[in-house]
Formats: sequence, structure tokens, C-alpha cells
Amino acid sequence: MNKEVTGNKKLYVLRKKRGETQEEVAASVGISVSAYNSYETGQRTPRDDVKARLAKHFDRTVQFLFFS
Repeated sequence: MNKEVTGNKKLYVLRKKRGETQEEVAASVGISVSAYNSYETGQRTPRDDVKARLAKHFDRTVQFLFFS
């Protein structure tokens, strides 16, 4: 399975599990809603600093979100 798709699916699942909107996650991480949406849909891959902020937001490791 493509590692990037795995990360995107995990972002979606974790966000839904927490009952958050894309707008809430984007605001918490300090990115635009369109950027977050593009990460979830697989159109873009976040920069390393954004990966770290997303991992912190979801209380997971970057490795878990994007590489496992």
C-alpha cells in the first residue's frame, strides 16, 4: 500500500474519531483548510514541520501517521 495514502487515510480516520471538522484541525495546526483537505485527499504531502504539528495534534508520531 502506498505510504502517502496510508497517512491520508489515518488523518481522515483520526479526525472523524475525534469528531472534528477539517476547519478545526486546520486552525489547531495553523494551516489553511484547503491545505489540510489536500493532505487528506492525497493531492499534496505536508512539509515536515506540518507533519510534526499534525502528529502532535492527533497525539501520534509522524512515523505512525505517514510511514507505517
